[in-house]
Amino acid sequence: MRNPTLVLRLSFACIFLTAALVIGLFESGLLTYTTIDGDEPRYVVGIVGVGLTLALLPLALKLLTFALPRHQASASVGGYVRWSLVRQALLAIPMCFNLVCYYLLGRHATSGWMAMMAAVMFCFVWPTDGRMRYERASDYPTSER
Repeated sequence: MRNPTLVLRLSFACIFLTAALVIGLFESGLLTYTTIDGDEPRYVVGIVGVGLTLALLPLALKLLTFALPRHQASASVGGYVRWSLVRQALLAIPMCFNLVCYYLLGRHATSGWMAMMAAVMFCFVWPTDGRMRYERASDYPTSER
């Protein structure tokens, strides 16, 4: 792979362009706001969004310290790119889910905050050459110690 950080940055940009597209479609009126009626469905959708956020965000940030991803990431650049894409997907899933729920629940504040929290977490995984060297290094701390 010639430039792995370019691949990771392009996937990073695609995630945020998708989120911007969703926001643009709802805010422009091309997609209409629909409110889920009833307290129970709103509660269930809200809990699913919070649960996804609370489960996947820490997992994504800690992913490369686990044994299998750590071994594959340090073995080859392709393995590192694969696990970095998985990490970005783990951050994108709750962000996009909560963003859509924000509009489906009638601008429900909790979903909006969860989407913003996931978006902020992307700052901690911005792909750089230095981060790649650090995360592929053999002395990088692992969860097995």
